[in-house]
Amino acid sequence: MPFEHRDHQADVVLVAWGPTLAEAFGSGAQGLLALMVNPPDIEAAIPVEITCEADEVGALFVSFLNEILYEQDCRGMFFREVKVADVAEHTGGVLLRATAWGEPVDFGKHRVRAEVKAATYGQLQYAYEGGIHRLECIVDL
Repeated sequence: MPFEHRDHQADVVLVAWGPTLAEAFGSGAQGLLALMVNPPDIEAAIPVEITCEADEVGALFVSFLNEILYEQDCRGMFFREVKVADVAEHTGGVLLRATAWGEPVDFGKHRVRAEVKAATYGQLQYAYEGGIHRLECIVDL
């Protein structure tokens, strides 16, 4: 899944892309997870359903990343992967359905890279060019 991190003062710009919106959002999720831990160290043992919606695609990206952080915090888990099943327009906005897989936090096993506080609307961009969906936002560390 293609994603990249670019330093931005005390934060990071997360850029994700893919040929479909679902793949671009999935790439963003993997980029977020890779900031926090080494995903291959996490066992994909427990599924967690994630659903969110927003008025437009860019806002949905921020909402989705923050929902991942929320679910991890509330459940005391780290996620290995997030599979986006669907990103679809509906009356009044855009709806996303995904499943995250992970396991309970174990600091003896999981090496934390960074604490991500939130995805923000800073530098928020969504573009579709040349058959590629591209999403970008600042992640607050």
